[in-house]
Amino acid sequence: MPDGKKVCFNCRLERNLADFACNNLTFDKLQSFCQECGKKEGSSQVEAEQKRCLGCARNLQKTDFNAMSASSDGLRSRCRKCCLLWLSAISKRKKKILDSWKRKGCCGEGCSVTDIRVIEADHINRETKARSSHGKLRRLQNLSLKQLETELLKCQRLCAR
Repeated sequence: MPDGKKVCFNCRLERNLADFACNNLTFDKLQSFCQECGKKEGSSQVEAEQKRCLGCARNLQKTDFNAMSASSDGLRSRCRKCCLLWLSAISKRKKKILDSWKRKGCCGEGCSVTDIRVIEADHINRETKARSSHGKLRRLQNLSLKQLETELLKCQRLCAR
């Protein structure tokens, strides 16, 4: 450190001692890199800790995203808040589809029940029910919108009587 100068470990330029931040853990009590390089490093670290949400189009902290092992960065593409809104919207659309299907009334002989609270989907052929990859039966609420519509085509509307 001749003449109050020091070489930055990052950019390799000789700079004034005033260009280095204090660090009491080092021998000379100064950081090994200049403040300019420190700012660049800090900003890239902040950018690395953020992600853009596809739902609200905002840059948010990575901690605002749920994990998803299938994605390249291990996080979902929508933040937690947008995921909840998105799932809520899909759930409402599924309910709307199911309710409009039930409004057609019971298909039982001589039955004229139209109360959607008591009408259920009954598969005409139980072997064609939607199953998960593990072979377990899937509930209508757990299907995608397209799968729900396809599954309802395989069902008849029956009331609880």
